[in-house]
Amino acid sequence: MPYIKTSDDLTFHYALPSFQASIDPQKPTMLLLHPRIFDLHVLDPQLNCERLSKGFNLLAVDHHWHGLTKVPMDSDLYDFKRVAKDLLAVMDALKITQFHLFGVQVGAILGLRMATMAPNRILSLLLCSTPPPQESPQNVQTYRAMREVCRDSAGDGTDSIPQEIVNAGKWIYFGSHKDAELFPIWLKTSNLKASNQEYVEKFFSSLYAREPMSDAEWASITCPVLLMHGGKYFSHFIINLITQFTDDDRVYPLDDVHANNAKLVNVSFKQVKIVKGAPMFASWTHSAAVNTYLCDFLQELGVLKG
Repeated sequence: MPYIKTSDDLTFHYALPSFQASIDPQKPTMLLLHPRIFDLHVLDPQLNCERLSKGFNLLAVDHHWHGLTKVPMDSDLYDFKRVAKDLLAVMDALKITQFHLFGVQVGAILGLRMATMAPNRILSLLLCSTPPPQESPQNVQTYRAMREVCRDSAGDGTDSIPQEIVNAGKWIYFGSHKDAELFPIWLKTSNLKASNQEYVEKFFSSLYAREPMSDAEWASITCPVLLMHGGKYFSHFIINLITQFTDDDRVYPLDDVHANNAKLVNVSFKQVKIVKGAPMFASWTHSAAVNTYLCDFLQELGVLKG
């Protein structure tokens, strides 16, 4: 299991594709950043994508308080700027100056933050299920209520969070997709446990207390950007009628991906791709479509051969 230590003495766990022993200095690198709760292995469909691996060093990192990364816990609210800064330090420690970045959900937000802090280092942003520029008041209220519920355990003699939160997580990440049953299994290996209230607070504060990026920060991003999001090609009226029968992103509708796109005022090469029928965890449930969009975008960019 490879680890890297930053100049601030923080230890991060990372992974390369199963068939790659080390970073190839002749190839460009793509950093992969996972969503909340789970570790880098939820990005295995991208990490082990043969077409991507032919053109890139694929490098997945367990970011703060996830997986096998060893960053001390504290009582502060989740700080996206701090996490982004530390991830840039990881790339420094690995001696990778410039890189492409694929991020899912919170990993997408971190990618955007990293691009504002080091615009000359990020060669492209490849983002999936990106939350909106600012959380809606309704979502903030919901996240705060969920956090309060998580002050208790499931009451079944285990260290699990309450079952209603587990069910909500399945619905948020997977919708009605068959892989929703993986959520409670993966949850057992995560830090989101009733006894780990510091992590519970850190997790929920990344939702209800997320500081929006300023217009100036959005304007500082100039690298090519691909935005992928689960959804449908229907009017809002029809969407509202058939939502119960689909697997689209249940928390962040298509309006949110277009809101993010509109903020990228200085990006000359950008695309929005709708992963039809996909839930928030599209990178897993619809990995074939996501990987195709990734590769096609990079091919258009001229950094990946067909």
